[in-house]
Order: sequence, then C-alpha cells, then structure tokens
Amino acid sequence: MSEVQTINIIEHADGELRVSSLIIAGRTDTQHASVLRVIRDNLGDFEAFGLVGFEIAPRMPGQHGGGDTTYALLNEQQATLLVTFMRNSDVVRAFKVELVKQFYAMRQALAAPAVPTSFAEALALAANQARALEIAQPKADAWDDLVSASGSYAVADAAKMLCQVGIKTGRDRLFAYLHSIGWIYRRRDNWHALQSAVDAGRLNHKPQYHDHPDSGKHVIDAPQVRVTIKGLNELRILMLPAIVTPQAVTT
Repeated sequence: MSEVQTINIIEHADGELRVSSLIIAGRTDTQHASVLRVIRDNLGDFEAFGLVGFEIAPRMPGQHGGGDTTYALLNEQQATLLVTFMRNSDVVRAFKVELVKQFYAMRQALAAPAVPTSFAEALALAANQARALEIAQPKADAWDDLVSASGSYAVADAAKMLCQVGIKTGRDRLFAYLHSIGWIYRRRDNWHALQSAVDAGRLNHKPQYHDHPDSGKHVIDAPQVRVTIKGLNELRILMLPAIVTPQAVTT
C-alpha cells in the first residue's frame, strides 16, 4: 500500500487550480483507465462545475502499450467529486486530506501578496509597481474605448476584446469560464444564459434561425449567447491578473 507524498500535486494554469487524473489514479492506487471511465460515465455531473479538460500526453518510454495517453485536468470541485466515487480505503482517505490541504495552500499562496523584508526590496517593489502601471494604463484607455459603445457582443468577439487588455482567452475558453462562474449552462449541446445573468444585465440572447433547404421555411435555432457591456466590465475585473506580481529581489 502506497502513502500519499506531500509534494505539490496542484497546478495553476489558465487562471485556475487543477489536478491531473493521472496523479489522482497514482495516489489512490487506482487504474487510470478506471478513473477516466468514472469521469466519462458521469461527465454531466462533473461539468456542473465547469468543462472537463481532456489532454493528450506522450506515454512514458517503455510503458506497456506504447502510444499516447489521455488524461483529464480537474478543478477543485471536480477533483473532490471524483474521490467521492472511490471506495473509502486508507489510501483514498489520506489522499482526500492531502488534496484539500494542497488546494487550500495553493489558494492562500496565490492570494497572499509578497511583503518586502528590506529597504532594497521595498524600493524594488515600488519600481515594479510604477512600471506595471505604465504598462497597464494604455490597456485601460483601450478598454474604455472598446466598451464606449452600447449593445452586446457574441462570445467570440467578447473574447477578442478581453485579449486586447491582456486577458488570455478565446471563444471556447470564455464559454468554459462563463460556465464555471454560473452565467451559462449547456442544454442539448448548446449554451444558454442563466436567467439570473440576463436579469443582472450581464448577458442576453439573440434569436437565430436558418432556412430549411427543402421547404424554405424558417427553422428556429438555439439562441446566441451575447455578453453585454456590463458583463464585459465584470469579466475584465474577474479575469484580469493582478497589476503587480511582486518578485523576490536578490542582492
């Protein structure tokens, strides 16, 4: 029986803390294929907490079977849900505790600002802040220009606007983020705005239709989710990284 090792198992990518299904399988003495089967068989439950990201990585040299391996990257809620599906052995219980500890520690580390411990570090931090503000100001001015109009934007266009102010996103990644913060939901492979997001003025719907190729009649399609100016401003605040990331100073 293996023991849970207290090394960092959480990664910070695309603004979210995630853990690999490969790590979960290894730390719970479970076949990775079985872990993936649980995720895929209950995908709807997992995606209630955001889209599940599946990745492909080269299989380790000499590993049985050869070829590439598919794994899932799970956020904190998805990882917690996954371990609830597992039999509560000593190894699984120990891993649950370690998983909670590491997600908490990573959140604390990301939230805690670095405090200067010397006059030299304080000067360096002030210089970093000044440089960051010089860089951020043109982006802020550009954002004001972008959202000075009225109306709403398709999610793909909203993603492009957010990219112009330094937020790394795209159409699919923005859909996934909107889902993770509870603004949209998926039904029959189409995204829909939650009524609460519409009522709050963050999103709206644009009716869509197409002409039937045989009858020529209008066929109603799923409405298009669109982001309002208010929604864009809120997304910018939620997604924009901190202006200053203090770095250690070596003397």
